[in-house]
Amino acid sequence: MADMVVRSPSGAIALIVEVKARPQATDKWAATLRRNFSAHGMISDSAYFLLALPDFFNLWKPGTSIEVVHADYKVSANDALKDYLQDISLKDLSTSSLELLLGVWVSNLLESKITLESEPELSWLIDSGLYEYIKGGSIHAQAPL
Repeated sequence: MADMVVRSPSGAIALIVEVKARPQATDKWAATLRRNFSAHGMISDSAYFLLALPDFFNLWKPGTSIEVVHADYKVSANDALKDYLQDISLKDLSTSSLELLLGVWVSNLLESKITLESEPELSWLIDSGLYEYIKGGSIHAQAPL
């Protein structure tokens, strides 16, 4: 069961999101967690995988080796969520609170019209092709794959 599954407008599983309230997680820990998810059939080869941590978002593109490999994109969680943070520190949030925040962020992405000019901190979503793939799609919390 994934924390969140995002489906493309055509209904295909486009993005699998796993949220962990684990500050200062290493790149190796993140890559190993992803490999473990892959080994247990929890990640589709045709879907993006986003591991959301209080410090960083790690994004793997579809077709990335199931071995322990670093994310294709690693971005600051604070930068990605800057519009949603007032005086909140992501490091102080529980996993469930971080999941709620991510759910709102992803839901808004699905309905937004971001561009490199309007949201340069989200360039990784555009560069990776993820934004175009999920735009207009749907989000499902605690969803089976």
